[in-house]
Order: sequence, then C-alpha cells, then structure tokens
Amino acid sequence: MELIRGFMLKDEIWETSVEDVTIKDNFYPGQDTLSVWLLAKIKNDLIGVLLVNHSSSCAVDIHPYLLKQHKKHGRDLIKSFFKWFLSLPDDLCKVNCSIPDHLKIVQNFALKVGFKQEGINKASFMYNGKAQDQKRYGLTREEIKGLLCQD
Repeated sequence: MELIRGFMLKDEIWETSVEDVTIKDNFYPGQDTLSVWLLAKIKNDLIGVLLVNHSSSCAVDIHPYLLKQHKKHGRDLIKSFFKWFLSLPDDLCKVNCSIPDHLKIVQNFALKVGFKQEGINKASFMYNGKAQDQKRYGLTREEIKGLLCQD
C-alpha cells in the first residue's frame, strides 16, 4: 500500500482528486474486502492507479488516477479495466463513477470512452473551500461488451 500512497500523494494527483478537508499526512489508502487497487504500469514505472469499490452487490464505483504526462494511455487504462471487469462474475453488472465539476476534462474523457451521464450528485465534493456538484456516470456490463466489440 505504500506504493499506492506514494502515488496518490504526488501533487498533480492530490491537488485535483482529493477533497479539501483530507489531510495529506493522514492519508493511507485502505484495503478491505469491498475494494481493490489496480496498478497501471509501463515497464516497471507506475503511471496510474484505479480504485474499484463495491457500491452494491451488483455494482462498482471506479476512481482512476493517471499522471498527466501519461494521459495518452487513458483509453488503454479504461479498456484494460473493462476487460478485467468482464472477467468477474456476471452478477457484477454495473460500473459507476462520480466526477467533480472542476474536472471538465475528465468528464469529457468519461463520455469519450463510453460512459453515459446518469445524474448529478449536488454539493457533494469540497474543492477550494466550496461544495461543488459531481456528475454521475455509468455503464452496464452489456454496454461495456458492446464497446469492446467495436474495437
């Protein structure tokens, strides 16, 4: 978990991904039976991580983090995640993500890789001292299969 902690504490990841109220020195990524951290590497270099949390018995929430200099690998990261997700039992049938309003580029990326906006979670993320909305995106297992067949 120290590898993941070191990655998450990088300024470019921390500054855009973590709520204001989170104290950097106290941040330790947890590992429980409902979460898994997936690593994105090129050779032996860690370029990103993806946190997967069970949000219900049939759905997961994802939180991808990728270093800016490797954003060109974003589609590959998500495609690899989709393939991994489809290898899981069929009772997992939904992938969701919530993206704060200050991350418009990430919202656009989610749409480009196939996510569909499903709603808005109002005033649910503290950033720069203000509660801001998060857009909620999702894909079903069948939609993911369809996206992978297009390649």
